[in-house]
Amino acid sequence: MEQSNEFLHPIKYENINPADYDLLHLPGGHAKGMRQYLESKVLQQKVLQFFKPNKPIGSICHGAVVLARTTDPETGKSVVYNYKLTGLIKSLEKLAYYITFWKLGKYYRTYPAYVEDEVKSVLSNPQNFVVGDGAYKPFVCVDRNLVTARWPKDAFVYAEKLIEVLETK
Repeated sequence: MEQSNEFLHPIKYENINPADYDLLHLPGGHAKGMRQYLESKVLQQKVLQFFKPNKPIGSICHGAVVLARTTDPETGKSVVYNYKLTGLIKSLEKLAYYITFWKLGKYYRTYPAYVEDEVKSVLSNPQNFVVGDGAYKPFVCVDRNLVTARWPKDAFVYAEKLIEVLETK
């Protein structure tokens, strides 16, 4: 993969044509370098263009922040306002920060707000942010065209669910 043209020469957000793709995957990650991804208004417009025709969309970890920050101009609310979803849960984000601070500093604190708190703040009901049954049991939340997961431990089940949703479209 690291030698592929797509990896070596990624397209810019503004060059994404949603009509050319069947699915959108929003990965997560930590550190201050993620801010350009998490805050990109151009990327948020592309996310909206995937949501409008109900194309399959997946996010894992901090990818939920991109979803939360994507506003539908017709409603003035986040595109996930009436969805159930998950993302990096607060207990995992705190744990990663506390056990690595001595070596990594604030690497696991991309923003002052936790992912879970930011996402909950844009939902019609904060209980629509689903944490799953324990952090160490793989968990994925599926609501219509949206598939979300919390962290790398969920990645295998997440990939399986994305494929299932894609096959039904």
